[in-house]
Amino acid sequence: MDDPESSKQNSLFGYETGTVVGDLLIETGMILTGIVLGSVTVANEGDLVLRGTIGKDLIVLEGGRAKITGVVGRDIINQGGFILVDGLVLGRVHRRSGKLIVTERAKIVYGV
Repeated sequence: MDDPESSKQNSLFGYETGTVVGDLLIETGMILTGIVLGSVTVANEGDLVLRGTIGKDLIVLEGGRAKITGVVGRDIINQGGFILVDGLVLGRVHRRSGKLIVTERAKIVYGV
């Protein structure tokens, strides 16, 4: 039987499963299982679930949300959003403002 909460969440999110050449701006909900070769910015009210790979930086602006279970190729920069890191960050995590949660399973190469 389908989980109604899961179906509800899936209907609120777009999916990107391919390769994005360049940078990506997320202003709504996005589940990313593909690859972004540039940087990703999550704007106010944007909501990212990263299961794939970002080649460069992830920037989360005030009011944005990101859950990372995939790979960020460089740094994560929190500028007032909510970030949960449960994946691999090949750079550093910068928390200028906002909320940051790093799970025990997360791997951050250059620290927080």
